[in-house]
Amino acid sequence: MKFNEVAYVYLYLADSPDDYKKSRNVGYALDCVERWLESSFWENYDELDLEIIKKFTCSDYVYCFNNIYFAWRFYKKHMEIEKNNLTMYKNFNVFLYIYGWELEHLFLEHLIKENKDINDIYRFCINLELYKNNKVYEMIEEDMDEYIKKLNLL
Repeated sequence: MKFNEVAYVYLYLADSPDDYKKSRNVGYALDCVERWLESSFWENYDELDLEIIKKFTCSDYVYCFNNIYFAWRFYKKHMEIEKNNLTMYKNFNVFLYIYGWELEHLFLEHLIKENKDINDIYRFCINLELYKNNKVYEMIEEDMDEYIKKLNLL
């Protein structure tokens, strides 16, 4: 199956009524489909359909993923395709507010695994301003750009 077809299966299952999800093991099916999507994301990266990406990023489906880094990949792809989509950036802002600390942790793990200089790790921690006053929306645009550049290294 193609990535886009499997993504539509995920969306269909996720949109099932709650009583249907409870009466059948839809959660298990969603987990299986998510694992398949995650494992085949990069090999299908260039073929991803914009409508699929929009459904995941603008309709909050990414919040259901077990792997938050996988959810980040959808925003990353959406930013590449539509650089001026204000709705996507608003949703991304909320996503960072909720999960930014977890992505930050993943990036720090990446720096440590790559045996980066401890001073680089300290600089990253000091300069990262995601929780400036505990509110993402107070982050100035240049800081957001810098944060996104760092996350792109993941």
